Amino acid sequence: MTLLAISSQLLKVNGNVNQQGVHYLRKYIARNFSQSYANDRIVVLRTLLEKKYNVSSLSKEIAASTPQKFRDEFLGLLYRMAIADGHLSSIENTFLQRVCVDLNLPIKQFRQVKRWSPRPASDPYSLLGLNPNAADSEVKKAYRVMVLKYHPDRQSDKNASSRENFEEIRLAYEAICLERNIK
Repeated sequence: MTLLAISSQLLKVNGNVNQQGVHYLRKYIARNFSQSYANDRIVVLRTLLEKKYNVSSLSKEIAASTPQKFRDEFLGLLYRMAIADGHLSSIENTFLQRVCVDLNLPIKQFRQVKRWSPRPASDPYSLLGLNPNAADSEVKKAYRVMVLKYHPDRQSDKNASSRENFEEIRLAYEAICLERNIK
């Protein structure tokens, strides 16, 4: 519940609920647990969105009771939820920095999360070589082709830029899937 409470505060920090962030969270929970559990958690999240929580004390509670690896992953999840709408506002950035500190993580950890979780391209369709009118099956096919072509394990240099290119392709595909509700 604590994780969802912090998530709820992030999702509305700009004044309106970041619906793309809600969709990202639903997909994340479904991928790691189950679709029915994700649906249940989103119902709880919608209730939590109506309330205000002290994020600092909740974050400190998590810091005191969980290992660093878990806190690192949670910070990464929060960041990806924040950028699900295609940008990170200065308010979201400040919120995430405060959470990072309250989770008892070094601020360099937040910078590392930002570096390894690049934002999706402003036009995910062009990144996948598609036009916005492409059929869902064409989107899936283009994604598979791009993954095979740009996967870091298939690159001879295996440097950071090949990982970044691959991550941009993945984020573009996720953005399109969220927009179209492709599963």
